[in-house]
Amino acid sequence: MALTPQKRQLDKREQVFVSEYLIDLDPRRAALAAGYRKTMAESKAYQWVSNRKIKPHVHEAIQKAMDKRSKKTEITAEYVLTSLKSIADRCQDEKLDAAALRALELIGKNLKLFTDRIEIRVINSFDDLSDVEKENVLRNWEEKNVVI
Repeated sequence: MALTPQKRQLDKREQVFVSEYLIDLDPRRAALAAGYRKTMAESKAYQWVSNRKIKPHVHEAIQKAMDKRSKKTEITAEYVLTSLKSIADRCQDEKLDAAALRALELIGKNLKLFTDRIEIRVINSFDDLSDVEKENVLRNWEEKNVVI
């Protein structure tokens, strides 16, 4: 028969941490308010709320409290997105461009449409560059004495 691990109970500081975290979702501030050292708050608190493997009982307590609050207020992600869509539509109809743009921006952020990307190109040799790129490198090198 396999033994199931017992769920660990929150200690006093962890209870305070969870309560404080729910105020503004700032793990560093919540850890400081719960009495953890500044170094611990800065290095570990974010991990407690974002990684369920580090302090699973704390992570679970936060999730349960957030679910309870969401049910109580009836505010869900669907509600927020539906409301933002309604606001954007109404503002576009009324020619309130700035408000419509802001609502659409928030929707886009939620859908991760505006994720910044960085293109990285690895150059193994000067010969891999195009003629224009070679000219630019040489010009920069001459202007700034950059070592290639």
